[in-house]
Amino acid sequence: MEAKEEARKYREEVDAEFKSERQELKQLESRLAERASNLDRKDDILTSKEQSLEHKEQSLTDRTKHIDAREQQLEELEHKKVEELERVACSKSRRSA
Repeated sequence: MEAKEEARKYREEVDAEFKSERQELKQLESRLAERASNLDRKDDILTSKEQSLEHKEQSLTDRTKHIDAREQQLEELEHKKVEELERVACSKSRRSA
């Protein structure tokens, strides 16, 4: 009878210890799940920011190309005007002579 009582007490102690360890494991799992969720959220935010930056970079690239094209057009127009002015000046000087 005494051996049964000791076995029961020992089993209760072991069960209590297992219960405590299971509870600790559940808490660890919960913290890990929360950390994973936070990391996923941060990853989503970073991905969104990266896409936004890529979009802005593309927009700036497009604007730069547009500006470069406009500058080229202006240079060509300026060159044509200079040529026209030189032609008119030559024409006037020939008429004067």
